This record gives sequence, structure tokens and C-alpha cells, in this order.
Amino acid sequence: MQNSYKGGNAGPITEEVVKLQKRRVKMILTNLVYFIALLIIALIMFFMNAGQWIYLPIAAVLVFYIFVDRPMLKGFEQDLRAAILNHGVMKRLDESLYTPKGGIKPGYITDAGFVNVITEQGFLSRELIEGKSGDIHVEIADVTFPIRENGLNKMFSGCMMHLTVPGANMELLDVKAGDVSHIAPGRERNLVTKLGEFIPGSLYLHREGEKLDILLRGRFVGFQINPLGEVHESTLTSDPLPELGTALKLAGGR
Repeated sequence: MQNSYKGGNAGPITEEVVKLQKRRVKMILTNLVYFIALLIIALIMFFMNAGQWIYLPIAAVLVFYIFVDRPMLKGFEQDLRAAILNHGVMKRLDESLYTPKGGIKPGYITDAGFVNVITEQGFLSRELIEGKSGDIHVEIADVTFPIRENGLNKMFSGCMMHLTVPGANMELLDVKAGDVSHIAPGRERNLVTKLGEFIPGSLYLHREGEKLDILLRGRFVGFQINPLGEVHESTLTSDPLPELGTALKLAGGR
């Protein structure tokens, strides 16, 4: 069963920060115990003629790392990322669910046609966020898949946003590699330009009818977490994907 996090279900942010701070300290102390144990074993092996008995503490340390230390670290990183997404990204949605091991359908990529996908067999997607903003249905996830670009086989990695507006009839709009030169100056061009401003040339967009599909190369929902960094309220309220707000406006939302 996949772990999922519902948006808007977090308690008061101060209490949440305190809980995460305590978990961070516990995780750091557990890591410290692991590294001290490794150091002691290394010193014994270097300065003493250790016999076969040394394999017993080595095995114990490995078991500790596999079943205690590593799961604690990964769990903290996942829960901290979920808290940041909840307060930063999912706050824009009325209903939302974050499933780290979930993903979007590869057909969204091929149907949009903004990149030359070699095969769907190499398609991977994780870090799924699903939700609604008014009448707009939203799916966001990280994607990795093989493409053919400039005569070469490459891997495309980034974030995709799939927005559906039931009953809408949005005008056709295509953008590849951030090129907005064909869009008339005005609000729409400003919004599209803003979508790709974090990484020049990263934006791929297809809008038509009820659907708006956006690919952002090099941008990720599963962003890196520094487990040693301190946790403050500002940590949780930072928005790691402000492009969602711009995408909602482009789809006619608030």
C-alpha cells in the first residue's frame, strides 16, 4: 500500500515544526551512533589484529543501518517534503492528495506531442499530487523518459502538470523549449514566460480544448531535502513549485 498525504490535514504549523525538529534531532543522534560504531570498528581493525570475531560487530552495524538508521532518515526526508508541499504547493488546491510512489500516465506526454518520445516502456513517474482548484482538475508528478532530440537519444527529466477544465474550449497553444516568440505580447505571453523563468528553455506546453499540459525540464516535485538543515516555519511555507499558480491562471482559474 502506498503512503499518501492529504492536503490541508496538517495541524497548527507551529506544532508541526516542533514535531519535525524533534525528529530531526533524533535522526541526527541515530546517525551519530552509526558513524561512531563504524569508527570504532575501523580503529580496532587498524590497530589490533582482529580475528574473525570482528565480523559480528560489522554485521550488527550493517543491520542497524539497514533497519534503523536508513529508514529513519528516509522517513524524515519524505515527511518533511510532504509538509513543505502541503503548505507550499497543495495550499493552492481545494482538495489534494500527495502520493510519493504514484505517478501520471505516459499518455499525457505522447498525446500532448511537445517532445519526441522514443518509447513509453522507459517511462517513469513518481511524486504524484492530485487535486482540484475550483472546476480545474490538477495532476502533478515528476517524470523521466527517453526522447529523440537533435538527432540524439536523451533522457528527459522534470515535472509535468496536467490540468483539465471540464467544458472548456481553450485555444490551441504550443510552446517548445521556452520559445514564446510566436505569442502576441500581453497577459498570456507574460504568464507563459513566467512559467519557464526558473530555468531558461525548460518549458514545454500544449493547451487545447479542456486540457493544459506543461512540462518543466529540470524542475521537480521530489526536490532534494537537506536532513541536516534546521526546520523553521519559513521552511514549510516556502513554495517549491510556484509555477502551479501561474498554470492555474493560464487555465482560467484563480
